[in-house]
Amino acid sequence: MEFDEDSLITKITKVVKLENMSLEDLDSYIDDLKRLISKAELEIKIKKEAIKGAKDIFKKN
Repeated sequence: MEFDEDSLITKITKVVKLENMSLEDLDSYIDDLKRLISKAELEIKIKKEAIKGAKDIFKKN
């Protein structure tokens, strides 16, 4: 998977006017953010395990 930094920056810097959102929209927005955080945390875990695996391989040699 190729990393598109420009796209990521555009998505992250999108301004959301919370004061204009209904309670339901705010709840939905929070749920979306929680899902995004969970995905990011999982990706961090996967990358840390990959780094550990690579380090273990090179330690044996």
